[in-house]
Amino acid sequence: MPNTKKLTWKDIIDDVVTVSSNIENVDAIITVGRGGNIPGTMLGYKMGVKHIVNFSVQSYNDDKTATNIRIQQKPDFTSLKNKKVLVVDDLSDKGTTLKYISDVLEQHNIYATYCTLYIKNKTKFIPTFYVKEFNSDVWIEFPWDDLSSLS
Repeated sequence: MPNTKKLTWKDIIDDVVTVSSNIENVDAIITVGRGGNIPGTMLGYKMGVKHIVNFSVQSYNDDKTATNIRIQQKPDFTSLKNKKVLVVDDLSDKGTTLKYISDVLEQHNIYATYCTLYIKNKTKFIPTFYVKEFNSDVWIEFPWDDLSSLS
């Protein structure tokens, strides 16, 4: 089992506020489901962006092992044409998911800016905006990963 960094809701809120201060002029947000849905929605509220769509791409199994890219849901690409689009995910780990999304968006002539709260030091996709970097051997545990303590 790798080292684990357990993040709190306060960490997430603070980091969303921090990263939002560097981002301007966004017309639409694509959240990368599932992990990017929560920070993407929070950024939408913070930045006043109401056009938020989901691009659900899965590259990890529930047992935390990497898999091939599996598409769960795609946005309506025509609604994003000629918009300033921000793609939001929680983490750029290896960069596979964000690279895939970048390639798909470019095929549809949508040129987006990318934002994650965190990156790993060996990622192959570094977003324009991020808050913190972690070593690649650290497993990041987000507060929404296990909600059993809330019940």
